[in-house]
Amino acid sequence: GASFVCRDGKESSWWLSQEMHGTNMARIIRSLDPYCELYIAQVGESKTDIRPERALREAIDRGVDVISMSFCFDKSDNALNEIIHEAHFKDIVTFASTADEGYNAKEAWPAKSHGVNAIAACTANGIWTEYTTGTTVTFALQGDGLTLPALSGAPSRTLRGSSVATAMAAGLGSLILACLRM
Repeated sequence: GASFVCRDGKESSWWLSQEMHGTNMARIIRSLDPYCELYIAQVGESKTDIRPERALREAIDRGVDVISMSFCFDKSDNALNEIIHEAHFKDIVTFASTADEGYNAKEAWPAKSHGVNAIAACTANGIWTEYTTGTTVTFALQGDGLTLPALSGAPSRTLRGSSVATAMAAGLGSLILACLRM
């Protein structure tokens, strides 16, 4: 793993985060494909300071097969789109969250970028959740009421949202690729 976040002028540790979001998403991916190799990249300390470009570049350079992006922006970014286009050109499967949970943008980037699978959250019955927005969607996966067991003394957590559904899509994508390679 690597961190692309600076704290007090120094790059922070990729394995030490103030929020558990990335850790929880990694746990979901590994629960679906326990044999996948994860490349962890911390791209922000909070929802307001996400900077994924260097992390995506590093993931592409490392030759990953799947990229899971559980963040979204309300407008397109040329630099980010160029990197995502390169991933698509190199046959890297990319998944990105659509907007939800109060983020009522009509567009969600990078989910709307060419070649990206835009993931929305639905219930266990396949019905869009009330917080899923009407952005362009490639797939809807369960992203409502997923309970993760306790970790390192922290209590179990029930998660919801398109980030959860995106992690599920990445885990399934990884598992399908592994099965196809057997």
